[in-house]
Amino acid sequence: MTGNELLNYLPAYQGKEKILKDQQNTDDIINEILNGHNQYSNQYKNISSFFIGSTPKKTLNNIWNFLKSEVRYKVEPESKQTIKSPAAIIATGRTTGSDCKNYSLFTAGILNNINKNRSQKIPFCFRFTGYKFFDTNPQHVFIVAYPGTDHEIWCDAVLNKFDYKKPYTIKIDKKPKDMLVGISGIGAKPKTFAGKILRPVLKVAASPARNAFLALVGLNFMGLATKLDKANTKQPKALMDWWERLGGRIQNLLGQINRGKGKKRIFGFENSLGQVEEAAIASPIIAACVEFLKNTLKEAAPELQKVATELIINKAKNVAARQSLSKVDRKLMDQQKVNEFNQEWQDQTTQTASAPKIDYMKYAPFILVAGVGIYFLTKKK
Repeated sequence: MTGNELLNYLPAYQGKEKILKDQQNTDDIINEILNGHNQYSNQYKNISSFFIGSTPKKTLNNIWNFLKSEVRYKVEPESKQTIKSPAAIIATGRTTGSDCKNYSLFTAGILNNINKNRSQKIPFCFRFTGYKFFDTNPQHVFIVAYPGTDHEIWCDAVLNKFDYKKPYTIKIDKKPKDMLVGISGIGAKPKTFAGKILRPVLKVAASPARNAFLALVGLNFMGLATKLDKANTKQPKALMDWWERLGGRIQNLLGQINRGKGKKRIFGFENSLGQVEEAAIASPIIAACVEFLKNTLKEAAPELQKVATELIINKAKNVAARQSLSKVDRKLMDQQKVNEFNQEWQDQTTQTASAPKIDYMKYAPFILVAGVGIYFLTKKK
């Protein structure tokens, strides 16, 4: 993800930057940085998911790599010390650049929102450091994850190596909770119920449907990848909001869109071994996608709507039918589905040489989704 692409998800940069007042002491500078973190932290929620790696360390490395490649380091003169919004940091990344203060603000903003979303748990602090003997004033700041432990991770994009622990003579650690409460916006608490933060997204229960939907997008089923790519070009923020409200990560959806948009679209189920169950588990999200595309692109998708409706009806019929069966009958029904699938597979693979050759390997992900769908449709309720 490039800086220009991330700007699509942030409030537009207006060319304004907060200039710190002259003649500040160490405490003033620290407070200004902490206040800047509070002021702009909420804006990072739109881009934090793009940096999530498979481990917390990889997440930090992703942030470090982005800053090294997209935001050049520029020491600011004492006469012009700035605190920038995320859009300002990125928009000026290739021109005026940023210093360690704004590198730290960017890193902290991303981590703070990852922690809020509970995608990963990465405690961190701002570490203010000095490198001159007999001088108690810090000259530098960077972000340290897991501070005070034996496995600290240092994220300092000023340096040429990630997690390089350059020795210092003094340090002052400040965690976000140390920030002053008198600043507008600090102290506001999220809505909770029984001690848990309320979030308007679908959680783990929806993950099978999301995974099935992602597989369909990667295959460009009914042109899903093509349509969603068009929506992303037109309104990337709207696409991200829609998908993350469903509990998904936008980078996963974008990856499947890029994978599927260049493929020839699959028209219905007749081209996918005749298995309606292949997409049944994703039917609620397909239906939601139809509405999203209608609102975003102002275009109707009747063929996709028809498929979504048929899938939902078929799924409901299967559930209703199973509830009236005995345990033995259910096992027989499951075995019959397996036999029918195997027979159809055999019929397809024994076509004559004159018949068009089908590349079944490209349908492997689709077949995997079919298995998952059949499991959820036929398991004991």
